[in-house]
Order: sequence, then structure tokens, then C-alpha cells
Amino acid sequence: MPEAVQNRLAGRHEYIIHLTQNDRYHYDLHAYSTRFGNGANPGDVWQMNPERNMGRHLAPFPRELVQRAITLACPDAVCLGGYFREFTFGKRRTTGFTDCGHGDMRPGVVLDPFMGTGTSVRVACEMGRTGIGVDLYPHWP
Repeated sequence: MPEAVQNRLAGRHEYIIHLTQNDRYHYDLHAYSTRFGNGANPGDVWQMNPERNMGRHLAPFPRELVQRAITLACPDAVCLGGYFREFTFGKRRTTGFTDCGHGDMRPGVVLDPFMGTGTSVRVACEMGRTGIGVDLYPHWP
């Protein structure tokens, strides 16, 4: 996030950590490209305007950052028997999530281990995912 410094270069990067249980993880470049553009692969640097936040937390970040990360790395829904999604390749469009026969479909889960103001959890819920947040300070205003 932008820093209010005048005697050195200001840091302008926020790191996104994509935690997975194994090397077979969800990463949906097609959904990202459909929603945000940037071609087939957006690369590892995204430019966006920071949102003005007058709260007490020192490091709030833009909702768009969370929306991009969730679109890339958290499926809309997960089958209890494993992740399943149908694609068609003629026009390269998603036909949707379906029942894979292993049980009920549940929303994808976003874990924010440094919750702060709760932006990630709020955006995850607004996008139809389950949001779980952890923070040392339990009650940010």
C-alpha cells in the first residue's frame, strides 16, 4: 500500500499468498480474464487505485485486490468429493459448476490469517464464498 514517506522510495506492492493443501489447486485464469481483462494471463503485477480509508487500521487495501485474488484462486463452489468444473473449448467459455456425484456443492472458502479490517472476509461473502478471518486485535472499528 502507498506509504507517506518523503525521504526514500515508497513501497507500492501488496503480496498475495496462495495457500494450498497440495500441488493440485484451483487457479482460474479464464474467469479472471473474463472479469478483469488482461488477456490469457494477467502477470504478477496489477495496477489499481487505492481506496481512501479514514479508519484507524494502517494497512487497508482495495476491494478490487481481493476480488481479483478470489476470482483467480477460490472456486465458486466445491464438491465435497473434490473440485469439479465443466468447460467447453469451442469458444472457451465456462458452462458452470455441476454436481459431480460425490455429494453437495459448498461455497469456496477464503482464509484471511491477517484479517485487519475484514475486507477479504466481507468481499468473499459478497462473492458467494465462505470467509474466515483471524487477527490479533479482535475488534477493528
